[in-house]
Amino acid sequence: MTGDLVEALEADAGPGPGRDGFAGVAGRARARARRGRRSRAVAWAAAACVVLGGAAIVLPSWDRGEEPQVTRTLTRAPTVFAEDLTGTVVDRTRGVASVAPAQASVLCSVRSEANPWAASSDGGSLPVRSVCTAAWAGDAPMLAVDPARTHLTAYVGEKSAVITVEWALRNRADAPLALDAGGVLTSLTTESTAVTTDREYDQDRFAGGSLWASNTQRYASLSGDSRPVTVEPGEYLQGSTRFTGTAPEPGAPRDAVWDIATGAAWPTLGVQIRVQPFGLSGATELFLEAETSTERLAPGVSADTLVADLTPRAPGESRDGAQAALLCKVPPELRPEPGGAFPYAAGEVTCRAGWLPDAVVVDQSSLALTAGEIAPVVGWGVVSRAEGALTVSGWSLLIESGSLADGTAPLLRLGSAVVTTATAWDPDGHRTALLDNATMEIDVDPGEAITGYDSLFPAMLTDGQPIDVDAVAMAIASGGAATAQVEVPFLDDARRVLILETPLAGPLASPSASP
Repeated sequence: MTGDLVEALEADAGPGPGRDGFAGVAGRARARARRGRRSRAVAWAAAACVVLGGAAIVLPSWDRGEEPQVTRTLTRAPTVFAEDLTGTVVDRTRGVASVAPAQASVLCSVRSEANPWAASSDGGSLPVRSVCTAAWAGDAPMLAVDPARTHLTAYVGEKSAVITVEWALRNRADAPLALDAGGVLTSLTTESTAVTTDREYDQDRFAGGSLWASNTQRYASLSGDSRPVTVEPGEYLQGSTRFTGTAPEPGAPRDAVWDIATGAAWPTLGVQIRVQPFGLSGATELFLEAETSTERLAPGVSADTLVADLTPRAPGESRDGAQAALLCKVPPELRPEPGGAFPYAAGEVTCRAGWLPDAVVVDQSSLALTAGEIAPVVGWGVVSRAEGALTVSGWSLLIESGSLADGTAPLLRLGSAVVTTATAWDPDGHRTALLDNATMEIDVDPGEAITGYDSLFPAMLTDGQPIDVDAVAMAIASGGAATAQVEVPFLDDARRVLILETPLAGPLASPSASP
């Protein structure tokens, strides 16, 4: 932003009891900036004329001999930045509605050197948790949570709970909004209109009583992350947030995530998002707020939900309508680490084979073997039939080229697939799985597919032993050798993992009931 525009905005952004529409403030500020430039343009013979404001497109008219000639002009509303709104801000009081249409917001005052978004920031402790002024901004509602596109799912374990939130904000204004998707605080509050002293929240999420610090102040998080986006009128900004909680010990303070996930409390979902400045960040930051009450959380499915129904499975056994599964102990070196897997590690583990009474993931009937540029490529997929969103931490394709009569053979990496020249069964009736410490956390909705596309090429992850790729490809084509393995984690126990096994039909045969 030029100095002229900054000065013009500051002249109109002074606090006061009244409110002018942000379009009016921005218009006067830009007009003042233009007048200042015109006066200097006289002295600059070569200066070009620059016009700030909405872009106008003039469409040519065609002369058909009719008078008068008409020129049609389409005008696009200018994008709204933080400076356009700060001059419209008035104080907001807890429990008191706005006297005129406006958007709930918070205005944070912070020293420039302490503002993580400012160029002068020393980049110290992040995020900056701040107590900010509750405010109303603009002359109309601008953002709202869309309930139809917002989903909350609760996973409950023995002592832990996880809530995943997929939220969607809709631009209700008539102008594009310049927002910062990196400056978002998602909140689940159990007493959204009460004053709280709970400031224990992460950079981008809060779960607790409320964000009210006093009758006129709100908590906010200045994260320093920045992902500028422009949201057009009627369009959506979407994001997802994962909350974790634990069952409180007797006499300990309540855990909001646990209470919400177990149904002991009903949450209000809030999204607080930073408005981009047109110029450089300084001593103020403006956030818009949108909230919605949530009456129901969808139940999620984790290993905690499934494992109680696990019954033993024998090699070669079949069971219609049931789900083959493995319960595996994970050694410390293969457990996922916060922040990523470094160094990478992989290894075989011995697992207890079992059945779940009902199918959880089923064959998509998409197994296909094609000739790649340097090696055969196999594509496959399974579809979730879980009674709720299924939390998944990984998946892979297992190819067993042999039979039980071939004895045991190690599991090897072939590209990103796992292969063996025998089977994964051992003489004691257990199955072997290949695990690593790389992990992810995604939710798979009922009816949603998990797919793979694996090149059967001895690449970087190959274990260094010779593999007959043609024999592997022939086993896939003959059917009965390929199994999709989907890892389902426990919420509060990284020492175990449940692997769902789904036999895949080859191009020439139907799948066997049990790998």
